[in-house]
Amino acid sequence: LVLRSCGRAFSNTSDATQERLLRRLGAEDFGPEHLQLCLMHANAPWPDGWVATVWGQGNECRREEAIRTLVALYSCLSSMLLGGGETCSAEDGSRRAHTSLDTALELPKMPIFPLLSGASARLLDGPIFSGPCAKLPERWQHSLAKTGSLRLMPLELVAAFDGPAIRLFDMLGITLPAPM
Repeated sequence: LVLRSCGRAFSNTSDATQERLLRRLGAEDFGPEHLQLCLMHANAPWPDGWVATVWGQGNECRREEAIRTLVALYSCLSSMLLGGGETCSAEDGSRRAHTSLDTALELPKMPIFPLLSGASARLLDGPIFSGPCAKLPERWQHSLAKTGSLRLMPLELVAAFDGPAIRLFDMLGITLPAPM
């Protein structure tokens, strides 16, 4: 995915000389801009994007793995955007704030939110809800969600969210629908 979306490949070395050589050859750390490219990439073998492929792999064993993977992704995005409480220099803080703003502006364009319909949605295309409205029959809402008319995330995924993922979704406005 990294190679196809970013034109880059991972390299791992513990040798300082090799690392300096790789840097001189143009190697760079995998950063938020690379993650954005990976998450927005929709081409073979990920025709609907990486998240859709991970979520759509089906069987129960893979579903638990997909949930762990997506919760880790959302926690990572939360740390990038909302900070993880670590300290940094003023220069690092300025660079991190710029990167966070860039990432936040691109996030609505990324198809990274699995829906009950089986698709992965972008915030740009309309509201996404983390669960059904308590005042309406759940059966109706699930029927609407299966057809794509109501953009509901799978409850099994939302139930697995940790603190950072919850903070990210709150920031993005992905919540339960409010009854009128």
